[in-house]
Amino acid sequence: MVRAVVVHYRGLEDTRACLASLEVDAVLVDNSGRGEGADLARREFARVLPIDPGRNTGFAGGCNLGMRAALEAGADHILLLNSDATLAPGAVEALVAAAGQPGVGIVTGKVLVAGSDPPRIWSAGGALHPLRGIGVNVGEGEADRGQHDRARDVDFASGCLLLATRAALERVGLFDERYFLYLEDVDLCLRARRAGFRVRYEPRAVARHRVHGATGGADDGGAATPTALYYLTRNRHLLVRRHHPLRYPLFLAYNAVARAARIAAALVRGRRERARAEAQGFRDGLVGRFGPGPAA
Repeated sequence: MVRAVVVHYRGLEDTRACLASLEVDAVLVDNSGRGEGADLARREFARVLPIDPGRNTGFAGGCNLGMRAALEAGADHILLLNSDATLAPGAVEALVAAAGQPGVGIVTGKVLVAGSDPPRIWSAGGALHPLRGIGVNVGEGEADRGQHDRARDVDFASGCLLLATRAALERVGLFDERYFLYLEDVDLCLRARRAGFRVRYEPRAVARHRVHGATGGADDGGAATPTALYYLTRNRHLLVRRHHPLRYPLFLAYNAVARAARIAAALVRGRRERARAEAQGFRDGLVGRFGPGPAA
């Protein structure tokens, strides 16, 4: 049995479209603090179980609430889907089929930018850059010409579209809630790979993603918001310390220089909030201050 988990924070129309695209039962976790997502699920989607924690538990915490409910309901596979993404028909079947291959514990698919014409790729699996302490989406920004139509093992699966088996989650656990927002998906996949599971990219499973629609992670010009910058900057420290501890001193030296240059550039352009977010994220990551950030 497959059960989907969707975390709502903002963008009620996006969440409605997301839930409508699902072909399986789902859990909707309402992180808005206003109950709007839970109300939507109760009114319009009989196959969706709403959970309203009454506050923003972060993407990691919200997904964990949903995944626990799905596991308790007997799900063999759990599908995480961003609330600003929709699934193409047949995507769930393709993901489950890929998860049935020997050793596979986590699967992702081809994620296209919603509304792009010609279709443009947002993610065709993920690749890790330990020195930068971050994962990057393979193929991001490329026109989809079939160049990423081969199934393959990847470093990580984006939480925008991620199917995990019960066996993998029971072995390695759920998301680490210290991340709160961003890079929790990379961390989960690295733990799964360390435990012997494969992470697979299956291009037949297609989703369309209205990038940053759910989190507000980018401004009108497409640049990362101060909130996104804070978490991305901070959480890199946790990711590298946990998975590549011997590389952390090199990561720290590289990122101190790179971050100082970025902060200086932001100040020159008058973007003080962005500079402050990066500086605070670097400082909090350095001293190990994780969980909900200053704006949560």
